[in-house]
Amino acid sequence: MKRALLVALLVGVAACDEPVPDEPEVVWPDLPAAPATRDVVDAALADAPPAPAPATLAEESVDDFEGLLGFVAESSGDLRTVGAQDLWRLGDGVGAALRDAALDGARPDAERAAALGVLGAGEAPRASTLLLAVLEGAAEPWVRGSAAWYLGEREDEGWICDAVLRLKYETDESVVVYLAQALGKHEVLAGLSGLEVISRSSWSEGQRASAEAVIQQMAAGLTEEQLMTPRARDARFDAAVWGWIARLSEFQLRGVDDARFILKNLGADAVPHLSAALVDDDRYVRLHACQCLERMGAKANGAIDALLEQLGAPDLGPQAAVTLGAVSRTTGEDGRVRVALVALMRNESAPPGLRLGATRGLVRMGDPAAVDPLLAQFALERERWPELAQAVAEALVTSNALGSRAGDGAERDGRIAAAYRFAVDSLDTPGLDPASTGAAWEQAFERGLGEGLEDVPEAWAAIGAKRGPEFDAVAMWRERKELLERELGRVLR
Repeated sequence: MKRALLVALLVGVAACDEPVPDEPEVVWPDLPAAPATRDVVDAALADAPPAPAPATLAEESVDDFEGLLGFVAESSGDLRTVGAQDLWRLGDGVGAALRDAALDGARPDAERAAALGVLGAGEAPRASTLLLAVLEGAAEPWVRGSAAWYLGEREDEGWICDAVLRLKYETDESVVVYLAQALGKHEVLAGLSGLEVISRSSWSEGQRASAEAVIQQMAAGLTEEQLMTPRARDARFDAAVWGWIARLSEFQLRGVDDARFILKNLGADAVPHLSAALVDDDRYVRLHACQCLERMGAKANGAIDALLEQLGAPDLGPQAAVTLGAVSRTTGEDGRVRVALVALMRNESAPPGLRLGATRGLVRMGDPAAVDPLLAQFALERERWPELAQAVAEALVTSNALGSRAGDGAERDGRIAAAYRFAVDSLDTPGLDPASTGAAWEQAFERGLGEGLEDVPEAWAAIGAKRGPEFDAVAMWRERKELLERELGRVLR
């Protein structure tokens, strides 16, 4: 159970809790005022501790360095410790020399391993920065894996963001395991999804076992509350997070994508920073920060207050509404999110994009308590605004409206059936986005479609696996529509 919780929260899937009583209808006569923007990111970076100054080993110390490194490589116990201490006494440039030695493929492996060991015991933050350089630059997996291991043993945390990014580009399974383990020691679960893949599909039995062991280590002692609560980190961790948030404003997409990968995978620890960035002067920072929170799913539950404040923002309001649905959990304390999104969906004086965003937020939220207001809205929109009707039907699917039927042929049951059929037809209706509705069906599959429909997700996935030159997207969506028509036809009577 704990492992399933870890995976669900890591990938941003909210738990489906018991339905809560519906709150009284709230109608906003006016949209909430947009909060004022200010210089958030630059101000935070101005307070960041300075980066360590680069230093080079003095030429007259090179011979001593070589002799001492060879001594450390051949020694053990107290003698090795004394040799390492003597190395550091050569000056600030020792760290860079150790980095270069670790990266030097022409050196004996024992010397490279010794250089890594001495670096691992070095003072923060310079030693951590140099270990990161080895992690990113070494050609041999064993060197990268060793650098990751030593980083995990350190108390300082300014390296965490860059280590998370390394997960995106690392190709060797053994290094992924070491990286995930190092981050896990600091309660960062960014490597969990990679470990899950390795534990299931690696060709190496040893790698599968190693990945499984690290997964169990991560799960031990962790609770849902811990996964949802930001941890106290050091100042260099905060500075690194703000540095990556600043990169959300870059024109080059590589930097933006890397930043979003890191921030999403930091989970709750980045939520306070991203929440504050929602009012930054830079509109791209605001938008991408909001999207990062959306990708976190339930782990960003702590951003709800900041997101509610953004519903009246002309540029960010629609995205904030979608994000609210993604991060909210269907618990009584968050009923206010449902009330806000339903009110916006119904508010015909609100901008169309904001109403559509609110409805798509309800799709992501998948709250059974929203079924009745969604049914009322579907009746209004199915003829006059097909795109909004599509989103409402999707929200009914993810909210398991099918499971709320009375089963006696009542008028309400007929409206539920009509909405489900609309969500089926949306898979190949011109002008509507089949991928949007497909994602809603898949979200419903994760929560359980209902009795007698247990085989639908597997058949749906099998159709998707056929996608190729001879079976394009149009054919895929058409066949998936036929599947749902056939299977749902047995229950939508």
